[in-house]
Amino acid sequence: MIGVMISKEMRTLVRNRVLITFTVITTALMVVAALMGNARVEAFDRERVDAAAADREVWLAQGERNPHAAAHFSRYAFKPIPSLALFDPGTLDFAGIALWMEAHKQNPAVYRRAEDRSDLQQFADLNPAWILQIFGPLIIFCAMFAVVAGEREDGTLRQLLSVGVSSNTVMVGKVIAGIVGLLLIFSPGLILSLAPVAQSTGVVPVPDQAFRIWGIAGAYLVTLAIYVLLALAVSSLCNTRRSAFLTLLVIWGTAVIAVPRIAGDAASTLYPQPDAREIRRDLAAAAGAYNRDTALKERELAELLSSYNVSSQADLPVSYTAFSLQRSEEVAHPLFEEVYGDLSANHAKQDSVLAWFSAVSPTMALSRLSAGLAGVDRFHHEHFVWAAEEHRRKIVEQMNNDMLVNAGNQGGRYVSSPEFWGTIDDFPYTLPRFAEFRGQYTASAVTLGLQLLLALGFAAWAMRRSQMLERSR
Repeated sequence: MIGVMISKEMRTLVRNRVLITFTVITTALMVVAALMGNARVEAFDRERVDAAAADREVWLAQGERNPHAAAHFSRYAFKPIPSLALFDPGTLDFAGIALWMEAHKQNPAVYRRAEDRSDLQQFADLNPAWILQIFGPLIIFCAMFAVVAGEREDGTLRQLLSVGVSSNTVMVGKVIAGIVGLLLIFSPGLILSLAPVAQSTGVVPVPDQAFRIWGIAGAYLVTLAIYVLLALAVSSLCNTRRSAFLTLLVIWGTAVIAVPRIAGDAASTLYPQPDAREIRRDLAAAAGAYNRDTALKERELAELLSSYNVSSQADLPVSYTAFSLQRSEEVAHPLFEEVYGDLSANHAKQDSVLAWFSAVSPTMALSRLSAGLAGVDRFHHEHFVWAAEEHRRKIVEQMNNDMLVNAGNQGGRYVSSPEFWGTIDDFPYTLPRFAEFRGQYTASAVTLGLQLLLALGFAAWAMRRSQMLERSR
C-alpha cells in the first residue's frame, strides 16, 4: 500500500506544472549564481596572487636598509580564497583579505570588498547558498501546501481513509514522495552549482574538499527535509488549501526572514561590538608596554651586562638596541592576544545568542554549518589571522636578530645587505581542515538533527489527528 501511495503522489508531483517550473527556475538561478560566484572568487584569487607577487618584488628590491626600518615597512599576508566560497561566500566580503605584518603592531585584516560595493552590487552578488537558504523552504511550501489539505477539501482524503488506509501509511507515502520531489527540485541545482568547485583552476582547494562538499549537500538536504515535514504537518492540520498556504507562508516569513533578523539585532544589543577606537588604543598601549616599564628595562639591561660579563652597554658584543626592540615585541605578544582574545570572546557570546535562536529556525543552523563547511566563517578567518601573526613575529625576530648580531653600537645606522631580504620566508599559509573546528559546529549539527526528529514527530501526530477528525465526521 505504501508503494501505491508513493506512486500516486509521484504522479501528482510529476504532473504538477508548478513543480516543474520551480525545478527549472531554481536550477537556472543556482547555476547562474555559481558561475557568477566562480568568476568572483577567481578574480579574488588572481588579485591575491598578483598582490603577493608585487609585495615580494618590492620587498626584495629595497636595497641596503636598516632591518628595523624594514620591519616597519614589512610585508602583507594575503588570505587564500577557498574554492567552496563560490557556493557560499560567508564572511569573505566582510572580514578582510590582507594583513600588514608590521613591527610592534598586530594589525587587523583589511581590504573588505563589501566597503567598495553599492547596494545594487550587493544584491547582484547572488550565491547558491543564499538561494537555497531563502527560497528553498518557500519553494517547498508552494509545492506541498495542498498535499493533504487539497485532498481534504476535495473529499478524496475521507475516501482514502474509509477503505482502511492508516495515517502512518499515508504519511510515509507522502513523506517519501515529498523527499523525492525535494530531490527533483534541488538536486540538479545543487550538483551543478557545486560542479565548478572541482573545475576551478585558479582557486585554492581545501585539503578535505570532498568531505566538505558532501557535508554541504547533506546539511542542505536535511534542512530542506525538515521543511518538507513541516509542510506535510501543516497541510494535514488545515481544512483548505488557502489556510495551509497562508500558514506556511507565515512560517517561512518567521523562520527564514524574521527570526534571523531579530537574532542578529539581539546579539548585537546584548553584546555590542567594542568601539574601534578603544581597540586601537588598547593595541597601541600593548605595543608600548615595554618602553613604559622603566624598571623592567633597567633590570633586563643589568642581566644582559652580567651575562656577557661587561660593565657598560657600549662594551656589549651585541646590539642593545636590537635586544630592546625584540623584548618590546615579546612583551607585547600576550597583550595583543588579550585584546584580540576579548574581541573573539565577544563574538563567541554573540554566536551563543544566535545558537539559541537557531532552535526555532533551521535556516540559521544551516547557515552556520554551510559557511563553516565552505571555509569562509569567523573561525576560518581567525585561523588565517593568527597564522599571519605567528609569521609576523617570526620575520620581525629574524630582522632583530640580524641587527642584534651584526649592528654592534651602530643602532639605527646599521644596514643589512640586499641579499638578506631573500632569507625572509613568504607567508606559508595552508587552508585548515574542517576537523580542526568541528567542535564549533556540533551545536548546529545537533540542532538540525533534533529539528528533523521533531518535524518527523509533528508530521506523524498531525497525520494521525487528521485521520481521527476525518473519521469522526
